[in-house]
Order: sequence, then structure tokens, then C-alpha cells
Amino acid sequence: MSETPEMSVSVSTLLEIYNKYESIRQNNLKRSKKYQKTEKGKATKKRYKQKYAKTEAGKEAQRRANQKYRERVKMEKLKKQLVSV
Repeated sequence: MSETPEMSVSVSTLLEIYNKYESIRQNNLKRSKKYQKTEKGKATKKRYKQKYAKTEAGKEAQRRANQKYRERVKMEKLKKQLVSV
């Protein structure tokens, strides 16, 4: 049987690669956040939300959000009633 040569990569090389891609990821996040604050970015986000809202997953997410809101409002009312008693 032929032996496969072991690939040995030093830890420093791995760290260099990781840091390189991590810095790219951070820069992309910054760029994305800047873009989302522009008018064009806001319009893109709005279009995406409108498309997503029409899907089943979007409708389900909206139902969950509404349910969570109703529960929060109910808890606030109960707290007010307890404080007033």
C-alpha cells in the first residue's frame, strides 16, 4: 500500500489564514451596515421584506411576532393591575 504524505500545517499559518478571512468578514459587515443606512439600501431592505412577507416562512414569522407582542401587552396590563391594587 502506498502511504499518503501527511500534510503538516503550522499553527501560525492557520492563524494567518483565519485572521485574513476574519478581517474580510468584518469589513463586509461594516460595508453592509453602511449600505443599509443609505436610501438605496433602505429600499433594498424594504423590497426584500415585502417579498419575504409573502412566503409561508414570512407569514409564520409574523404570526410568532404578533403572538409575542400580544403576550407582552397582556403581561404589562397584569403588572399595572397588580400595582394599582
